[in-house]
Formats: sequence, C-alpha cells, structure tokens
Amino acid sequence: MTNRRADLTVRDKLLLAALSLEQDGRIPFTAEDLVVNAWSMFPRSFGLKGYVDEHDVPRFPDSNRVFAEIMGSKPLRKLGLLVKVGQKTYVLTESGRTQAENLHLQRGPITTESQDTTIVVRSTLRRDIDRLLHRMLSSRATRKVQEGDLSSLSFFDACVFWAITPQISSVELDGKLTNARSVIEIAKKAIADGDLRTASGTLSASEIEIVESTQRELEKRFRTDLEAIRERDGQKREAKRR
Repeated sequence: MTNRRADLTVRDKLLLAALSLEQDGRIPFTAEDLVVNAWSMFPRSFGLKGYVDEHDVPRFPDSNRVFAEIMGSKPLRKLGLLVKVGQKTYVLTESGRTQAENLHLQRGPITTESQDTTIVVRSTLRRDIDRLLHRMLSSRATRKVQEGDLSSLSFFDACVFWAITPQISSVELDGKLTNARSVIEIAKKAIADGDLRTASGTLSASEIEIVESTQRELEKRFRTDLEAIRERDGQKREAKRR
C-alpha cells in the first residue's frame, strides 16, 4: 500500500484527526481531545520535540502546536472548517467534514504516522450539507432574491440565512461565510459530476444556483454590516491587550 502521508499538510492532518474523533462518537470534541488524537495519529507532526523514544518518535503531544491552529484567528476556523461550540469544544463544519473525507478520494489510501486511518467516504451528498442547503433555500432572504424583492432585504434576513447573530465574533463570522460558500461549491461539483444525490432527493441545479445568487447578493448588500462586526471584534481584542 502506498504511503500518502508525505504530502498531507498540517491542516489536512488536523482535519483527519478531528474526523476520527467524530466517527468515534465524540461530538463535540475538546481541544485536548484533538491534541491527543492528532499526536496519536501523527506523532512526528504534533509531538513535543526533545522527548523521543528509541525510534526517534515524540513520546508526548505538543498542545501548543494544535492550539495555534484552532484558537484565535487561525486558519481552521477562519476557513470555515472547524467551529467552536463551547468552552474549548469544537465540531467540524459540513465543509470541514467533507474535505477530510475527500482526502481519501483525492489522494488514495492514507497511512498515518502510527496506524492506518479508516475514513468513511460517502457517495451521496452529506445529510448535514443537504440540510444546510435546504435551510438556506427555504429562507426568507432566498425568497426575496428569487422574487426580485431586493429593496426589502434586511440584515436580519442575512443573519437567518447564515445562522449568525450580530454579536458573532469576526473569526466565527468568516468561518460561517466560508463554510456557506464551500457547501455551495460542494453541491455544484456534485452536479458537475452527475452525482447530486441527497437524503431528500429534491435538490436541483437551479435551486443550488438560487442559493448561490442569494449568498452573493447578501455579501454584497451587507458588506458594511459585516465589516462593522469585524471592526468591532478587532477593537475588543485591542482593548483586552491594553
């Protein structure tokens, strides 16, 4: 079996470690769960340097290595792959879960640094992505865009469409927006591959186009509101540092 771990990025490995936790029923998982599991699967990538066994493999996890990738404004959350749901507890987003599963489809069998990793790859569009697309499709914002009633669109409509509140942090906001875009792209790719099968079996190419049009319209129309959230959050962080 060909070892395909060499070309995995740190982000890829963390996604695989997170997916492994979820498949074991740990939803949500804690930051510490991810630290230990990432080290267990990829000890050379997430191990504490200077403390190695006879095979030069790190014997302990380096929590800072993982925390740096999931806390604050780091990529996994900003890119909409991981979302914080409580005090140091997280879940993968729809796009994060799909991206982890797709690593197997795109790269072939993957061997971790300590064991074989088994990832369940689904042939149908994920149920959670299906639900998210249907929720956005049935939203008031989408109906207004579809009917050309753009003048009555409100930021509240946009918040419902993205499942956010005006008090959301800038990191979680960017993660939500990126996740929505990613889910739409996943559906479009499934259509292009002729494999858009869903749990309900009702999504069509035209419906995905409607959702995408609404996403673009909301981001354009409420750009100022979104920037205000980011600016407010930045001011809060700056005030804490003083």
